[in-house]
Amino acid sequence: MVIGFKSVVLVITKPPYGLEDCFSGLYVAVACLNSNLKCSVIFLGDGVYAALAHQNTEKLSVPSVEDVIYALLPEAKLYVHRNSLLERGIPESKVVKGIELINDAKTAELLLSEGECIITF
Repeated sequence: MVIGFKSVVLVITKPPYGLEDCFSGLYVAVACLNSNLKCSVIFLGDGVYAALAHQNTEKLSVPSVEDVIYALLPEAKLYVHRNSLLERGIPESKVVKGIELINDAKTAELLLSEGECIITF
């Protein structure tokens, strides 16, 4: 199957639970890797909640997005927007190891340089 591009940037902007957007975006990332596409994921806005380590979803009776994140690492490049963390009062130390913290300039650079196809969730 020819789709015309070799790299995808997925931007996760929604919280991980209560909506399907975050899970959908992460599973699209898995599908991209399985199709030999270069894949980057940026957690931005409320999407940063998905990048937090030690998620316990037992009371929610849903799978943890953290498990999917670990499945993506290290093949996919994962980034979390530092200012989005700060705006929500989340310490950088709470982010899953292996996810790179980035500022506004780096976010823009990634979208321009790696974003042959950009999909927002």
